Amino acid sequence: MSFVDELLDVYKGVLTQPSEFFESEDRRDGFGFSLKFAAVNLAISAVLSTVSVVAFGAASSALSETGLGIGVGLIAEFTLIGSPILGLIGLLISSGIIHIFVSLLGGEHGYSETLSAMEYATAVQPLTAVFSLIPILGSLVNFVIWIYAIFLQTKGIENFQEMSTGRALAAVLLPVLIVFAIVFAIAVVVFAGALAGISAA
Repeated sequence: MSFVDELLDVYKGVLTQPSEFFESEDRRDGFGFSLKFAAVNLAISAVLSTVSVVAFGAASSALSETGLGIGVGLIAEFTLIGSPILGLIGLLISSGIIHIFVSLLGGEHGYSETLSAMEYATAVQPLTAVFSLIPILGSLVNFVIWIYAIFLQTKGIENFQEMSTGRALAAVLLPVLIVFAIVFAIAVVVFAGALAGISAA
């Protein structure tokens, strides 16, 4: 089976039969096929996002006169080249953070299994990039896709780490909830400080 055939087979399994896919998938080393799969998804997303940036630039008739054309070009280049690299780095880091909770909640295996689960869940990335091109409706669809991505991450960790569904879901969501709580607390402090400053004035 060629690499392209393998990719298509994995897309079909992850997106349409995730439970069966994660139960039977044995490529769990995190730095082999699953990493290549994630890299392809991030690259496809980068291309589609670049198309969106270029289309925005082309739609603005005054770009050449205002100098915005150069800015759009730089953004497009960064999106095409930089975003896949940053995406992979982010994936490695976020998988490490989630793996801390996986370990605390009784995961049976190492970081590479958690990384593989997260990498296979990137199958939704090209879909997200496609719908990002559609105003308003695309955002609503992408919210549903985000929920499905959490489901995929949970199923992957559940099977690859031999955990219960509840514990796998907790390992995925707890880092998000903690970050949200920290951001919310900072926002409250800043808002309270601003109110105090206004009152003093």
